[in-house]
Amino acid sequence: MPTESKTKLRKGTAKKIVGEVLAIAVLALISLLPVPEGLTRNSLITLGVLAWAVVNWIFNCMDDFIVAILMCVLWALFKTVPFATAFNGFSGSTWWILIGALGLGTAVNKSGLLRRVSLYALRLFPPTFKGQVMAMLGAGTIAAPLIPSTTAKCAITAPIAMGIADQLGLPKQSRGRTGLYCAMYTGFSLTGTIFLSASFLGYTILGVLPQETQEQFDWLKWFVCMIPWGIVLLVGSYFFITRFYRPETNEKLPPDMIKNEIATLGKMSREEKITTVVLAICLVFWIGESAFGISSTITTLIAMGVLFYLNVLDKKDFQSKMLWGLLFFIGSVMGLGAVLDAVGVTAWLGDTFGPFLSQFASNPYLLVLSVTLAIYVLRMVITSLTASMTIFTVILVPIAQAAGINPWVVGIISYVSVMVWYLRYMNANYLSAFAAAGGDEQVKYEDTAKMSFGYMAISLIGLLVSVPYWQLLGLIP
Repeated sequence: MPTESKTKLRKGTAKKIVGEVLAIAVLALISLLPVPEGLTRNSLITLGVLAWAVVNWIFNCMDDFIVAILMCVLWALFKTVPFATAFNGFSGSTWWILIGALGLGTAVNKSGLLRRVSLYALRLFPPTFKGQVMAMLGAGTIAAPLIPSTTAKCAITAPIAMGIADQLGLPKQSRGRTGLYCAMYTGFSLTGTIFLSASFLGYTILGVLPQETQEQFDWLKWFVCMIPWGIVLLVGSYFFITRFYRPETNEKLPPDMIKNEIATLGKMSREEKITTVVLAICLVFWIGESAFGISSTITTLIAMGVLFYLNVLDKKDFQSKMLWGLLFFIGSVMGLGAVLDAVGVTAWLGDTFGPFLSQFASNPYLLVLSVTLAIYVLRMVITSLTASMTIFTVILVPIAQAAGINPWVVGIISYVSVMVWYLRYMNANYLSAFAAAGGDEQVKYEDTAKMSFGYMAISLIGLLVSVPYWQLLGLIP
């Protein structure tokens, strides 16, 4: 092994050791603190274990899903809650719908359907830089509900975006090329928050909300509540990208470029046709969940079963392409709300901070502003998307309830706000898309970071614009 590699390995090992020592110290310190009024010793031990997990995630001492599983194991080991409560995230419908949704996503990716849908959508827009920025945003929004993995969507479409940049004559690391990348990432990743089925993160947020809130929000209601934010995101992103990433030249795509790309795909395969039909039926049942009386979980699992029965998916796909590490991570952190509720932390948070937050009920704009800005800052420390989103939501839910605010509101604020990437290490979805596009050879990270700040401003504006709409819907008093 080269000397440089050995040095990096030693530094990485040293960082993990330091992180683990710190994590254990934090666990011990919190567990042994004097018990505040309203809590118990079990409450402090539970919080100590949670803090241990957070420090591990910050220092990347172990894989995220191993830390999450061990967090549940420690709760059961220390007997702060029963085993069934510690692992309750695996027994709810949300974890199972994730299995089905990732199965559908695997089929879309494997069959090549997403690439075909994306290319057909791109063909609808003008062959100019502005037209293709609009195309990336539009195609991503159209494809969003079809596949719950933003990583897969960006892995397929990032090379397409770079190919369009080549055809437009945009040099590597140029403003225009970076703009197309940012449009691709916004369209195929960030718009995922608009639809419940567009990302596993949406199901994760829903899973950590109180049961009565979960029952209120099916696919259609989620979408309806996100309309103002989605419009602001798409319009704001278009103007931001075309203003700050405008290329030096005004070249157009060759007339047959997209047409030729589509031609190379040939006719739709049997797998694509089956997947298209299955997805269309799923979308109908997701949207009409209340009318049909069939839960999205059942619909999604049946759909996955059909894909296996018709050999669109096989055992190898199930074993190697289903992101089981991610599924176990989500299952572990989704139980966090029930665990904190069982040891009295949820009630304590509501009693302690509820009166303070109730002052914001009369000024929800200030609430949205303060919570969003706080999450933007804290994301520098808690780098895991799922962990940070879950922790922020679980902490904010009881406080929101005490103020008469629907828990979905703080959940969605957490969801859209954790998606930033103004520091390179902050967002795994962004890093995957960046690598798929060709990394620094194609676009400079520093240039794409400007889009993160643009997204932060646009998202915050979208949340503020949504406040009166949410009040109209009865989500905010």
